[in-house]
Amino acid sequence: MNSNETDFTSTLVKTHVIRTSIMHSVLEILGDPWNLSIVRSIIHQPKKFVNLAEELKISRAALSARLNRLKEQGCLTTQKYCEAPPRFEYMLTSMGTALKPTLVLLEQWNHEWLAENDQPEAMHLRCHNCKTELKLIVLCRHCNEPLSLGNVKPLLFQELPDAIPILQSYRRTRHTLTAKERIMSPLSISAEEWLRDRWSSLIIGALLFGVRRFNDLQSILDIAPNILSGRLELLQQAAMVCRRDDGYRLLSRGAALYPSIIAMSDWGRRWLSNSQTSEVGWRMLHLTCGNWVEPKYACLECRSNFEYAEDPPPMLK
Repeated sequence: MNSNETDFTSTLVKTHVIRTSIMHSVLEILGDPWNLSIVRSIIHQPKKFVNLAEELKISRAALSARLNRLKEQGCLTTQKYCEAPPRFEYMLTSMGTALKPTLVLLEQWNHEWLAENDQPEAMHLRCHNCKTELKLIVLCRHCNEPLSLGNVKPLLFQELPDAIPILQSYRRTRHTLTAKERIMSPLSISAEEWLRDRWSSLIIGALLFGVRRFNDLQSILDIAPNILSGRLELLQQAAMVCRRDDGYRLLSRGAALYPSIIAMSDWGRRWLSNSQTSEVGWRMLHLTCGNWVEPKYACLECRSNFEYAEDPPPMLK
């Protein structure tokens, strides 16, 4: 191995890996405040436009825009249920169905870390084998051992490009985590809210990659000091992050988002087109078995494999 393959302590290497992560493209789709809610709403069966609007308490214009965009991205399709006038109901494609592990793992985080009255309504998916309410564990497809923050590391296998990549932007949506009118406790913020808030998700991602110091977070994420200070303060109030002598670190509550992030990244690598993927010259390595990370999902109770979708078409592999 050359020095680039082992020196992940370099700030330049961390900058390259974080700025080219697939999560930017994933959050361009899943970071919208409504998209995951729409997918969750039709996880069991197709639904009509009017039923979605009533269930989600969303305006018709906002819902129409999200549905059209999810169709364009390949997550949804329609089937006609009325000829005159033409009426359609919305259903998941294989790409949309492949979000099930992400939704289940986000729900698990909410169930474990939020007070009962703060938890979104459960999906009530059940294991096909043991019939218990589905809870997932993320395993390595090669060795069948659990994937965790402690045994998964990025490995750079080619030289860094001459130019430092620019941090990818994605569609900004109005967030409520730092809105003046927000009166909810930081401890009531759901997993979905943390991940769809651009700056919070970037900070959590950088901490997962081992960035600790304020100045490094600021330079790698290209974030204004006042915004970084505000988000770090919010993350500390929510018991997601703590500050130590050597910088900031994720607490158990923050690190527990990692399985959801693995699932989201896996979904992006499997289903987004090559033009939407950007990870160049590095991959995640499972230290336990020495293979590149390829997750699979199993029922936490009986360890039977969770089969949830067809493989993506060859053009996307």
